[in-house]
Amino acid sequence: MTPDRADALALIVEPVVRRAERLAADRAAVEMVDYLRAHIAHHRAAGERDDLLGTLGAAHDADDGTLTEDELLGNLILLFVAGHETTTNLLGNGLLTLLQHPEAWAQLRADPKLIPGPVDEMLRFESSVNMAGRHVVAPYAIGDAVVPAGDLIFFMTGAANRDPAVFAEPDRFDITRSPNPHLAFGAGIHYCVAHRWPAWKPMWPLSICYSNSRRWRWPNRPNRQPGAG
Repeated sequence: MTPDRADALALIVEPVVRRAERLAADRAAVEMVDYLRAHIAHHRAAGERDDLLGTLGAAHDADDGTLTEDELLGNLILLFVAGHETTTNLLGNGLLTLLQHPEAWAQLRADPKLIPGPVDEMLRFESSVNMAGRHVVAPYAIGDAVVPAGDLIFFMTGAANRDPAVFAEPDRFDITRSPNPHLAFGAGIHYCVAHRWPAWKPMWPLSICYSNSRRWRWPNRPNRQPGAG
């Protein structure tokens, strides 16, 4: 899966895109299905069963119809979007936020053991995903308004992450914030299936970044260490 195809496929989660982008996303989805089918066949021929793909493949191969081919492919594509795209966004958004808040960057460099907290605060402050779409299967009342069945409704999780009724000073970036019940992965039945991936995958690259940050240069600016006054 090439980077340009991955970028095109990621647009399927956007609520508003140009028609050309939607068509590119559709083509990327077809190509990814072809790629996954070939990869599944290779994986099955190699007899690999101890990883996630092997477990899903075994469920598909079972005689009880636990997982159809469409469900197998759909779950693998979902894991790509949920485990890759959200982590990519978190790394970009999180590093930019740290650079925009040099005091937090300096605090993290001084105590790297804090890193799980900053990851959660990055997810709250600049979420990888700021909305989630759901198709309404039955009339749904929101206050005095009734959303009819068949409509598409968007939940603004990014706005919920700045709710002053839940978060003290919600517009302040605080890497020591606790508790931090952000909705970056949804909640209840809408919980992200890959919720643990973005929570730990950025820790290693972030640690590399803050250990090497003294060599960074800001574009078109004098050499300045993050965290300097």
